[in-house]
Amino acid sequence: MTQKQTIAVLGKKFNHRTERLSIDRLNFFSRNPRIQWVLEMQQCLSNYSEQMRQETIFELLQSEESVKNLIREIRKDGGVQEPIIVNEDTLTVIEGNSRLAVYRMFNQCGPDNPEWRSILCALIQDLSEEEEDRIVSQAHLQGRTAWSKGAQAYYYYRRRRMGLTDQTNIADLTEDNIKKKIQAIDLMYKNHDHNTNNFDKYQALVSSRVYRDVKQNEDFHQTILEQIRETDDFSPHDIKYKLPTMQKDPDAVQRFIKRSMNLHEAFEYAKLKNLILALKEALMLLRGIKDGDECQLDFKNCDIAFRVLSEIGQEQRRLKENFENRIRDLVRVR
Repeated sequence: MTQKQTIAVLGKKFNHRTERLSIDRLNFFSRNPRIQWVLEMQQCLSNYSEQMRQETIFELLQSEESVKNLIREIRKDGGVQEPIIVNEDTLTVIEGNSRLAVYRMFNQCGPDNPEWRSILCALIQDLSEEEEDRIVSQAHLQGRTAWSKGAQAYYYYRRRRMGLTDQTNIADLTEDNIKKKIQAIDLMYKNHDHNTNNFDKYQALVSSRVYRDVKQNEDFHQTILEQIRETDDFSPHDIKYKLPTMQKDPDAVQRFIKRSMNLHEAFEYAKLKNLILALKEALMLLRGIKDGDECQLDFKNCDIAFRVLSEIGQEQRRLKENFENRIRDLVRVR
């Protein structure tokens, strides 16, 4: 039976009818950011025929964690609970590509079961690309099934490429958040990195508080990009927390550039040098306090200063004991 209903998209109301269609008639939505950015990174868009593209999308979806989860849910219910949304003019699935993939997987495993040969669809006509994108974004940027961070970033990147500038109204992100996501995708393209799993590293890099300084050293910047593209030696967490320490030490940076140290080794090297520097700076600050300076303080502030000095003494004793133990260990090894 066919049922007529309406759906609201960008201030317009579209009539749609609900009915079951053969899964063989339906096409995957290649402009879905979760799919398109992987295809584009793998350079599958320009060289593939439409049939090859559809086959590649099906293979890609089968490896998605969301599809694996849906397999259990759809099998438990014996079908979908909500219709997938289809552009009736092109028979392209705008929302529900994962569910279509599950039905095709079930049909391949049990072709004699008629349940998996067709799927419930909400058919809509006369949708523009902008309206299709809106339907997709509602479901995956702020709806029930979240895209990966990389797919979300590609969504904003593609909209900017199309000249659309209303991204902040889509997922309640700040303009700076969106700029960082777009900047990370830009950097991936410039670095010729087709591994979508590396996106989080690029986002950590462009979001780092020292990234502006890193870019000033072209060799340093290029070495980091090469390491991200060619190795799996460090994580986004390492970039966020270890890069700032390493960047402060020119010697550690040079060792990293020359590949005599990796990021972890350069970080440890810089951290040790920073430790000695921190101790020397603390000593200089204390020496800067002259005899008689305490006479300028009233009772309250003098009491505060005394307590701070007591805490400094406790920390000094703790560190002194640690260094004495370390020296004994080193002497024993020698």
